[in-house]
Amino acid sequence: MNMAARIELLEEENRQLRAVISAPPDLKLPAVWNLTPSEAAVLLSLYSAPDGFRRSDALHVASNLRGRETDPEIIRVLMSKVRRKVAAFGIEIVTRWGSGYQMHAQSRSIISEAMQ
Repeated sequence: MNMAARIELLEEENRQLRAVISAPPDLKLPAVWNLTPSEAAVLLSLYSAPDGFRRSDALHVASNLRGRETDPEIIRVLMSKVRRKVAAFGIEIVTRWGSGYQMHAQSRSIISEAMQ
């Protein structure tokens, strides 16, 4: 396989993986939550994960929708902001140290009801 074909294959794989990490585009969170686009993307990525868990690096990819280069550690700051904004609505995000973040079924149900 030549270099151009390999790059094309990897770019397509990257596109598909981003689609898996990102939430479906038709999901919209309530405006009253005052989430930035990156915060909403992270919260929806957790919400749409089959088991409510995403690795930190996957959340970093989901949050970086505008293609800007950012430090992967920024996800800790972003998650802190998201937690603070959604805690009042009963949504809890748990840190799984060394791996990522978890949103349990009860919190996912709250989000589901809020989007209806």
